[in-house]
Amino acid sequence: MENKVLVAVVLSGICDQTHALSGIRLQMFLEWLAAHCHPIGLEGPGAEESACWDWPRVEDYLRVVLGIWLETLPLPGLLWEYHLVLTEIGYWQEIDPQQLQGILESERKR
Repeated sequence: MENKVLVAVVLSGICDQTHALSGIRLQMFLEWLAAHCHPIGLEGPGAEESACWDWPRVEDYLRVVLGIWLETLPLPGLLWEYHLVLTEIGYWQEIDPQQLQGILESERKR
């Protein structure tokens, strides 16, 4: 039961920080998250699909998909992933527009 409470706190923190992202920054974070979670069998939305999502749908996705995964982790793994996800969110919040444009251009070339 303790782990479920901690997971709920972690998910709230992730959702609060993710809510500050919008547009392409949110989409790029969700793409990163889908790629990060894919090896463990969790599927994420495609780029076109996630671009159409409103905030309640994003939050539901984060709480359900991450909740399932995070509940399986031991405490050190849970804390590591929390830190990693928050770091990635911070990256997309802070990246300057020129760098973001460069990333988008390189993604289009793929």
